[in-house]
Order: sequence, then C-alpha cells, then structure tokens
Amino acid sequence: MTRIPALTLIGLLLLAGCAGQSGVSVSRIDIRPLYGPGLVQWVGAGRDLPVQVTGNPTQLSQQDWSRTVSEALNASGWLSQTHMTSEPDGSQRGNFHVAVMFNAPVDIDDTSLCLGAADPETLVPVEGRSRIAMAFCNEGKPVSSAQAQTAAILSGDAPQMRAAMTQLLRQVFPPRNPNFPDRADFPLFP
Repeated sequence: MTRIPALTLIGLLLLAGCAGQSGVSVSRIDIRPLYGPGLVQWVGAGRDLPVQVTGNPTQLSQQDWSRTVSEALNASGWLSQTHMTSEPDGSQRGNFHVAVMFNAPVDIDDTSLCLGAADPETLVPVEGRSRIAMAFCNEGKPVSSAQAQTAAILSGDAPQMRAAMTQLLRQVFPPRNPNFPDRADFPLFP
C-alpha cells in the first residue's frame, strides 16, 4: 500500500520538474475592458490576424524571422481558428494585429509596443535573458498585453521561444476578461 503514494509522489515531482523546464516567466499582464472572447472570435475566426514583429535576435532576415514567429504562434494551438501571419492575405478585420517585440526594453509601454516603436539599439538580451513583449492591438492601442522572460533566444528553433509564445498567447488571449468575470460573452473556444 505504501508503494502507491510513493509512486504518486515521484510522478508529481517529475511533472513539476517538467513544468519548470521551459524557464519562461510571464509578467505585466494587462487585459483592458475592450477585450473579450467575442471580440477575438470576430477578429480572427477563419481570418488572418496580422503579426508585427519588432526585434530580431537571430541571424535570419527580418522577413524570415517574422515568418518563424508567426509559425510558433500558430503551432501553440491556442487560437486554432485564427491564422496569425506576418503576411496577411487581406482577410483580416480592421486594424487589429498582434505585436511581438523581442528583447524589449523593461520600460516599454503597451502603446509603443503596438506601434513597434523602439530604438533598435535597445533591443538586445540582458544578462543572457530575452524579454518578449506581446500585445493584441487595435489601431495602435493595446487591447491586452503581457511580457515574458526566458533564456536568451538566438534561433527560431530554440525550445524556450516556442514555450514563451505559447505562454504569452494564453495570457494575452485569455478565455474570459478577468476584469469582468460575470460578463456574458461568447466562449473563446468551441
């Protein structure tokens, strides 16, 4: 009988260790009153959602890096009905887009993030870490945003890059607006 609890404890410790392996910490989560799952569905269901990438910590061209970031966002499976892309096909709605900034300054404000406004000289890893800022934007204004820190990202296939994209998406596009927990809204996912 004592073997089952011991095995359970070992399994839980292994799971806890795997959860921390991504080394990604998310902070500065800001969900504005406009945000809601219904808005996300209206903007992205079956359409392109443009991705604006600022900063490039790799040797790839900016165009190839932007494609790599878009692929990582789509690979997360979080917004499965939305095609996030740096090369939209014209099906996008209005002026909505996802802004992603690599090696973002600590003090970047969400409006500057949405506008992609940062001095390229400031977009460098600090102490071997990458800071990634992400925002869901409408006409250059943030609807929701978050930042993540992880080990320095130097290539598009770095495991921490995909982990950071997934964790940021889950914070920037939550299933409900935490400011209005009782608000009736469309579910984000069917």
